[in-house]
Amino acid sequence: MTTVVLVDGDNISPEMIELFERERASFFDNITHREVIMNNMTRKSGKWPPLYRVTCVPASKNATDLEMTVRGMELSDGAAWLVVCSADADFMPLVRGAKRTGCRVAVCSAGGVTSLTLMGSADLYINLESIPVIHPPSNMRTLEKRAGADELGSAVIRLSGVEKRIHKKYHENPEKTV
Repeated sequence: MTTVVLVDGDNISPEMIELFERERASFFDNITHREVIMNNMTRKSGKWPPLYRVTCVPASKNATDLEMTVRGMELSDGAAWLVVCSADADFMPLVRGAKRTGCRVAVCSAGGVTSLTLMGSADLYINLESIPVIHPPSNMRTLEKRAGADELGSAVIRLSGVEKRIHKKYHENPEKTV
């Protein structure tokens, strides 16, 4: 079985992908496709790892998201894993579609800005800020609501024995977390 890695180059830096390759890529068997998709006007500075194909799309609203979703659906059919490197909840249709084909989905990003909905829908979540692999619980929405209600502005949620801090600032911008 194969693994496909797709990177939202508008939201994930080359350094984060280097970290993924160094620390977590070995978790997945037989990575056959690695691709960075980004808007040609918002290209992240830095050099992408040489294993990654870089695809630039024209600058328009959600062009990167649309291209990455289409590529993901094409490539995930028959794959064992689809690794979506993004924090953006706009990839929910890709996650749902890939899972319908029998592909398992991992979301890989920097935890503090990642959509809790996206994290909760994945089979596996990899937080590149803290490096441990986290399996999201099925009741992520309930945990998110409890965290948002915390009067101190933050809450610590225990996920499979790993503590994850959710800060108040991520609940002040609901479009970033839902």
